[in-house]
Amino acid sequence: MSDYEGSSAKLLDPDGNISSRETSDRRENPTRFLSRYTFFGKRKGNRRDSDPDTHYYVDFASGWYLGLLVVVMGMIAFDTVSTLWIIRRGGAEANPLMAWALEQGTMWFVLIKILPALAGFMLLGVLTKYPISKVLACVLTLIYGAIIFVHLNLLQKIHLA
Repeated sequence: MSDYEGSSAKLLDPDGNISSRETSDRRENPTRFLSRYTFFGKRKGNRRDSDPDTHYYVDFASGWYLGLLVVVMGMIAFDTVSTLWIIRRGGAEANPLMAWALEQGTMWFVLIKILPALAGFMLLGVLTKYPISKVLACVLTLIYGAIIFVHLNLLQKIHLA
């Protein structure tokens, strides 16, 4: 029977003797997605070489992946501003949900556009070490790149008119 079986683990003091203090082993359960470390942690990767290379949570993204997420957020912000600009000059919103949000007011439109994007940004940041997250970030970049291309064409037509 291992020292880690059951609900508690015996601790060794500095001299190597078994301590009278017992505590539950935190590694018995997987890390919760939302915890006190979700917004204030410092974890960028695994600590031990024996840990898996993928499929674990980190506290924040880094490197090219973080850059890609920031670019996607920038494109979403540009999409929001350019949509409002185009609509004020006679355009129409093609997305029925966003058209309804515009009917409720500009504030609702911006909130419904930005808040889910911000939540997705944070979710993809925490899930950096899941391979599907990189695929989703690339797909979002392509989708919003196409939207930005359409908006730039519409803005050019409005400017030339």
